[in-house]
Amino acid sequence: MNKTITYIISGVIFFLLALVITINVLLNPNNYKEEIISYVSKSINYDFSYEGNIDLSYLPNIYFSIPNIKVSSKKEFNQDLIAKAQQIKMSVLFKPLIEGVIDVKNVQAIEGEIFGFNIDNTLLNTYAIAKRTQYVTRIKNSTKFMHLNATGNIINEVLTINKVNIETNLLAATGTGTIDLKNKTSSLKFIAKIKNDEVTISKYGKAYPFDLIDKELPINIQGSLESPSVSVDLSNIIKQEIEEITDKAIEKIKEELQERIKIKLPF
Repeated sequence: MNKTITYIISGVIFFLLALVITINVLLNPNNYKEEIISYVSKSINYDFSYEGNIDLSYLPNIYFSIPNIKVSSKKEFNQDLIAKAQQIKMSVLFKPLIEGVIDVKNVQAIEGEIFGFNIDNTLLNTYAIAKRTQYVTRIKNSTKFMHLNATGNIINEVLTINKVNIETNLLAATGTGTIDLKNKTSSLKFIAKIKNDEVTISKYGKAYPFDLIDKELPINIQGSLESPSVSVDLSNIIKQEIEEITDKAIEKIKEELQERIKIKLPF
């Protein structure tokens, strides 16, 4: 091989190695924990914190994993938790980031909790009202989730969620919506289905809504991020049940009429 080409190739390899070492040493995110916490807190208008080391990679997109995160409201004397997660993994597109747009290719949250509302309880309470029964629970006002996956972007302090999948103790749901980070409000819509497995059924016992198995359940989350309004629309399901009851009643009336007619006939 020509010596010039060998030198060039060797030089490129050396430069790339030096670049990788420089990025990982000088731009190691774990050397800038306080700066990262301050920047994120300022960006989302909430207090952000995490415990542990960030894993970071740069190719083909920027990918990082943050352990044990907490997001709290900013208050003078005390802090109320808004959300927490055991781990968040995020992939951000590099090109939009240069232009000032945070375009999230994918974000995954594992073993987390969102405070201020409980989706599972809201569904069970709505179901109990529809069935004219009572659902009593001492579970705190928060939604625990095993997994949360989402895609979206942040432009002018508005987080647009193109798609989000979430699995709670009772539900598996898919949704879209927006979160206004400046005004701290949300507008999210989900279509959920209850989980139908022995563990879930045994956990909720008599309160488990068997009538809702395989039914699509519209869920809306609106208003303040710290205390949003959560509603479950069961109107279509109730309407369907009423129609089924009506159909059964009509069939029963028909059968009774047919029996009466047979009795009156002389043959």
